[in-house]
Amino acid sequence: MKKLVFFLLIAISIYSQTYNPSLLSCMISVEKDTFLIDEPIYVEFKETNIGNVDVLTNRFHCDGPFYSDMLIGPDGKNIGRHGGIRYGLYDKPATGYLLKPSESQYFVIPIHRYYGYSYRGPETNRSVYLPPGKYSFQITHYANDNYLYEKTKAEFSKVKKSIDRMLIVSNELVFYIINPNAEQEKERLAYLECRRTYGWEKNKEEIIRLYREYFDKYKNSPLFYKYDLMIELEMYLSSPGDTQIFYTREEILSEIKNSYRSYYFCGSSRLIYDDLKNDSRQFTPKIEACRRIAEKYPDTKLSKYVQVEAREFERRKVKWLKEGKEE
Repeated sequence: MKKLVFFLLIAISIYSQTYNPSLLSCMISVEKDTFLIDEPIYVEFKETNIGNVDVLTNRFHCDGPFYSDMLIGPDGKNIGRHGGIRYGLYDKPATGYLLKPSESQYFVIPIHRYYGYSYRGPETNRSVYLPPGKYSFQITHYANDNYLYEKTKAEFSKVKKSIDRMLIVSNELVFYIINPNAEQEKERLAYLECRRTYGWEKNKEEIIRLYREYFDKYKNSPLFYKYDLMIELEMYLSSPGDTQIFYTREEILSEIKNSYRSYYFCGSSRLIYDDLKNDSRQFTPKIEACRRIAEKYPDTKLSKYVQVEAREFERRKVKWLKEGKEE
């Protein structure tokens, strides 16, 4: 009898750590409910373990096969996404993305880059735009991390079977897009002019000139155009031979720390610290960079994102070392 209870407890424990969507909550949000035409729109995805046991899901990404969405435009129709979804062949079971009770994972979706109607304006290289009106957005996360593996096995064995993707549906998000006034239109056109010129290696001087003119005028603007350009500046800072344009990484970080756009800074966080920049270890310098940023900018959106990233690096480091690998 004791053995039966023991094995039953093990079975319950294993089952509780599988892809149970009833233990997960999926919420999406924007930083304001009204945007100007062409103003960047970032949606934060937050998935939380609301249960009392560990849950395994997959790490969310809007380019993956575990995601679908509906963006309903002013005409009541679904607006298609531009750009494909990445698929891969899964020939072995996934390890799963662990969420302990009350833990969350995050992702930030740049709607303005993926969704909209074909852009025909001459000012920018952007391919899509969203016209004025009311919009609603809702996403579905397919939490079964072994979905593609199970699907691949079924296809190879020629056995037709229904595979539970264990979907989790978010709340419905509503926001509005409006036309700018005359003063706001000047900033919008300056922003689009910055976006029009690209190709860092070929047009570096022109890009710097346009960005400098924009920030000289609109650095303190309440609009969100500037944050989009700051993220691009951070990417330019990663170009070989360029260590500074006219903002340092730390200055950019200070500006965007309370914006959803700060999520995109996480991957290069250690580059702002000289002692960590050239540290060749796999995880330790990344963990330390996240820790420093969280301490420097407490109670910010950036702090929240880097703490989650540090948590995942810690877990991967433990697994890495257990496998006998050196950092």
